[in-house]
Amino acid sequence: MSFHFKLAVREDDRLSLDTVLKLAEPTPGAPSERRAFRVALKGLVEALREAIKAKRNAFLREYGLKLESRPPMIMDGELYTGQWAGMAEYVRRVEGLRVALTLMVEPKYPLFHEVYREVARFVGEALKPLAEAVMDMALASPGGLGNVSLAAWLLERYVDVEPPHVYRLELGCRGGTLIKAAPRPMLARVVVEPNWRLYSTLRIGLSLLSRVIRRQLLAVPDALKRLLEEYRREQAAILSVLLARPQVRDALAAPVIDEVDPDVLLAVRAATRAMLVPGRRGATRLLMIPTTKMYELYVLAKVVKVLGGVFRAEKPSIIHCGEATIYYNKPPKKLSRVAAKLSHRVPRPDLTVVKDRTVVVVDAKYREDVERLELKETLRLLGYVADLARDAELKAIVVCLSKRTAGLKAKLNDMGVNIRVVEVNAERSELEVLKKLIDYH
Repeated sequence: MSFHFKLAVREDDRLSLDTVLKLAEPTPGAPSERRAFRVALKGLVEALREAIKAKRNAFLREYGLKLESRPPMIMDGELYTGQWAGMAEYVRRVEGLRVALTLMVEPKYPLFHEVYREVARFVGEALKPLAEAVMDMALASPGGLGNVSLAAWLLERYVDVEPPHVYRLELGCRGGTLIKAAPRPMLARVVVEPNWRLYSTLRIGLSLLSRVIRRQLLAVPDALKRLLEEYRREQAAILSVLLARPQVRDALAAPVIDEVDPDVLLAVRAATRAMLVPGRRGATRLLMIPTTKMYELYVLAKVVKVLGGVFRAEKPSIIHCGEATIYYNKPPKKLSRVAAKLSHRVPRPDLTVVKDRTVVVVDAKYREDVERLELKETLRLLGYVADLARDAELKAIVVCLSKRTAGLKAKLNDMGVNIRVVEVNAERSELEVLKKLIDYH
């Protein structure tokens, strides 16, 4: 006997476990069904938390950027859905029953897919140093929803190391060279021919990737479906880059032969079927995208736009736009002294725009109807102010999906700061306001 439950929720939401049970399809009725659903939900959430923690550490180590989007959590009889939108599928045995749970986390902003699309376009066209980080940002097990990044990378490395032509010695040829061979000298010549083994391996590998991308999506909420379709288009773009390589084009035009490199094809197949947490009980396949980080990059794209575009990017964290410099997730060292004392850690403001003696701290808040900040957020901004008050003019801007106020006031001891609030979303962006606030002239 087996159960397959589906659960559709909204990101960054808190739900009682009783409410979660009612949202499940089909609704668990018998005590055994309810128990199986709770065990599967707990297992899935724990697997996601472990995977997100590992992803955060690897991302910081690899790119020097923090993934601060919160993971899902079960605590005090509540499910917090987290700040990662997408799908996850979990399968395990509970009391001898096979239980499958498909979790669908819908973005809270209905047009989040447009945010995702613009970020992908922005880093691809204007900010190449960040492109690899953005491509690697999603938490994805390839078998889940068409992630072909790893498999495409394996095929690219195979193309790089495998020669497009092979050389063989053909004996008994007219016009060849006389060579010494036992038992008697023979005529021979070197024949150059295409590496049919390379071409056949590429053809089959590309076919595997194409099938992964074309997999049909399950029935999901509209906002989530649009996001997953954007992700699928991005995956197709990865395949297009691979298809543009001359050896790959030659492979598609070459005749089909039986000789292939089985090790390469097995590695490609495994890369499209990897599981999230192989060591855990149960198996998880998924695609989850950190929504707050993606919105942060969306705000970066808008700030770069109002500053006139990218002039030069030293690395993902330092972007030069004309006479201004944007520090992304990595402020100038002098910003960190007081803020570190307040928060007991080195601060990483979302964006810090610096020109001469003026510093603009831009904090991206993936929230709607912003009218106040949490205490720790206020302390962080005030820390920047206290650190720079002696040396430069500082402006603080909070960028959000929507707002209920044009500005906020905060105070630490005898020092206060006016924090401007700017609305930036896919439908309406106060770019002129943003430009005036960070305009130095």
